[in-house]
Amino acid sequence: MPKLNPCSSTIRPAQSLLATGALLAGLAAAAAPGQAAPAYNRQVLVNNLLNPRGLTVDSIGRVLVSEGGAGGTTCDVAGAPPSPPTALRCWGSTGAVGRYDPTTNSYAHLWTGLDSIARGTGALSPVVGLQDLTFSSDGRLLGVFGFRGDPATRPASSSLFAKLVRFDYSNPGSAVVPLADLGAFETANPSHTPPFSNPFALTWFGDTSFITDSGANRLLKVADATPALVQLLENFPAVSSTTPNAEAVPTGLTVSPGGTLYNTQLPGFPFDPGSASIFSSNGSANSATAITGGFTNAMDLSLGADGWLYLVQWAENFANPVGSGSLWRYNPLSNERQQLASGIDQPTGVLAMSDGSVYVAAGGSTTSGSLLRFTPAVPGPLPLAGAAMAWNMARKLRQRLRRSRG
Repeated sequence: MPKLNPCSSTIRPAQSLLATGALLAGLAAAAAPGQAAPAYNRQVLVNNLLNPRGLTVDSIGRVLVSEGGAGGTTCDVAGAPPSPPTALRCWGSTGAVGRYDPTTNSYAHLWTGLDSIARGTGALSPVVGLQDLTFSSDGRLLGVFGFRGDPATRPASSSLFAKLVRFDYSNPGSAVVPLADLGAFETANPSHTPPFSNPFALTWFGDTSFITDSGANRLLKVADATPALVQLLENFPAVSSTTPNAEAVPTGLTVSPGGTLYNTQLPGFPFDPGSASIFSSNGSANSATAITGGFTNAMDLSLGADGWLYLVQWAENFANPVGSGSLWRYNPLSNERQQLASGIDQPTGVLAMSDGSVYVAAGGSTTSGSLLRFTPAVPGPLPLAGAAMAWNMARKLRQRLRRSRG
């Protein structure tokens, strides 16, 4: 998620005020139930991405993509669930951080050679690596690496799996700095036997990193301190509406300006349509509550400036996922949901922008992924209440600036 970084010191004050006014406008003028979903135009921006996952945006509107990579050529038999005892895992340095610049329509890698591990050797083998990115309030770029296994079996030659890390955004290509060992926390406080960890999504609020661990089925937090302290906030329950009960795997994560956390859910086997929910939490332990259900294989979500939660579903049919993913939005105040696009191939990341456009990382379980942009066919007007609020806040800012200049 990224994703919303409402208090970044790298955002100019006027921009921050206007963005806040637009967000409050959406919250104050929630759409009436039954409103028709807006039409969106779809554009393919970048192709041939290696397992693209999470998305975030920097202070000047460039979109960053976490590429999980394609594993590698060093293989062994892990023997850890959920893979069969004879399944290979193959790791290497094929992950990357990419950046798309909408002003030049260009994509470049800022970091390459990042840890990546695959369960098998084929192009469609399950891969984990760099799963998500976000910015801290002081402009640091943070990332989280997955693993999908018992942390005790992490390859000794790879140091980033199941960890929270920091990138020096002012110095692309520099060394990646581990901040917290999420896998070690799972080992010391196991959710499964043997322990199982796969950190997946990351967001930031109030000097704290919040992380979903899709392997442990947990929500974690890491305070911005040295040494970093990992704390458990939530164990997510099984989905009782399925037969057998499915594990409720937390996936995407975002945060509101007030600190409300929202996360999506990927129920496990049998992956019943409509069995996925959206949870909200106030950031304290055991506060997560399902605020709506009826989604299918939900992978990520992002809070828009209009107050809606934008989310992607990986597939309507988990057993046949190719080309059956979709983009939705959900209004937490009115409980309305709208499908905005269908026929997306295995989307894993979503990012709602302040101009109404929505970026989607697609093909997130392939080595031929892509970055898509969905743009409203007819840009909607800013709601009247929000326009007045944003104008008034900007007016007060201009008055303060004039007084400060004497």
